[in-house]
Amino acid sequence: MALNTTSESDPTFMKPCLRFELNLNIEHNSSYESGLITGIVLCILLGIFATLSNLSAIYTILKTSSLHRPSNVLIVGLAISDFFAGIIAYPCLVALQLSDLLQDITKFCALAKALWFTLMILVSVSLLTLTAVALDRFLALHYHMRYCQYVTNKGVAVVLVFIWSYSCLAGVLLVYLNREDTLRAHFIVLFVASLMDIYFLLKIYKTAYRHSRQIQVQHQSVQPSSNLSQVRKSLNVMYFIIVAFVICYLPYVICSGAIGVSSESSGVLVIIYTIAEGLILLNSCINPVIYYWRIEEFRNATRIVFKCIR
Repeated sequence: MALNTTSESDPTFMKPCLRFELNLNIEHNSSYESGLITGIVLCILLGIFATLSNLSAIYTILKTSSLHRPSNVLIVGLAISDFFAGIIAYPCLVALQLSDLLQDITKFCALAKALWFTLMILVSVSLLTLTAVALDRFLALHYHMRYCQYVTNKGVAVVLVFIWSYSCLAGVLLVYLNREDTLRAHFIVLFVASLMDIYFLLKIYKTAYRHSRQIQVQHQSVQPSSNLSQVRKSLNVMYFIIVAFVICYLPYVICSGAIGVSSESSGVLVIIYTIAEGLILLNSCINPVIYYWRIEEFRNATRIVFKCIR
C-alpha cells in the first residue's frame, strides 16, 4: 500500500518534501516495513550515543584548562554540531521513518522539510569548520614559532559564531524561503571550502614530509621542538576526521545525483538514499571516537573530569 497522496496533485505541496516524494509511490510490503523498523531502532541507539559522547567531549574541553587551545576550540565546534545531530537530526529521522511506516503524508512532508533544514545547517557547519581546522593546522605547521600570535581562542570562537550564523541563514533561505539563487551561491561556497581543504591538506603533507626528510638526513641530530611534535600529532587527528567526513558524506552526494537523474522512484533507491542519510549522521558518532582514540591527553582529561564529578 502506498502513502496517502491526497495532496500530490498540488505541485506546491510536493516541493517541501524534496527528495522524499520518492516514498509516495513505494509499495509498503513487509520487507520495506521491517527495514523501516530496523532503521528506527538503529537511529535511536546512534542518536543516544552521538548525544552523550559529544556532550562528554564538549564538557571535558571546557572543564580542562590545559585543553584550552585554538585547535581544541575547533573540536568543540565540531562536537557541538555532532551533538545537535544527536538531539535534533536523529529524532527527526526517527519521526520521519515512523510517519512513513504509518503512511501519514502530511506529517511525512513536514518532517522531511525539518530534516532537510537540519541537515543543511549541520553539513554546512561541519564542512566549514573542517576548513577552519585545516587552515589552523596549516598555520601551526608553517608558522609554529608565531602561531600563538596569529591564532587565539577568542579569534577561533568568533570564526565559529560566523560559521553557525551563515549556515543557519543559508538553511532558512534554502529550505523555507525556496531561494534558488541562494542555493547556487551556497553550493559555490561549500565547493570553494572543499577546494581550500584539499589545498591546505596538500601543503600540510608536503611540509610535514619535508620536515621528516630533514630529520632523517641529519640523523636526528636536531630534534623537533615539543610544539612541532604536538602539531604533528594533531595532524593525524585531522586526517582521520577528514577521511571519516568524506566516507560518510560521499555516498549521500552520489545518491542525490542519482535521484536527480532518475526518471522513476524505486524501493531500492529510497532505501539506499536513507542509508546514505544515516551515514551522514553516523559521522556524528565517529568523530568523538576519533578524539578519544587518537588524543591521549583528551582521554586522560576525561577520566579526571568525570572522576571529580563522582
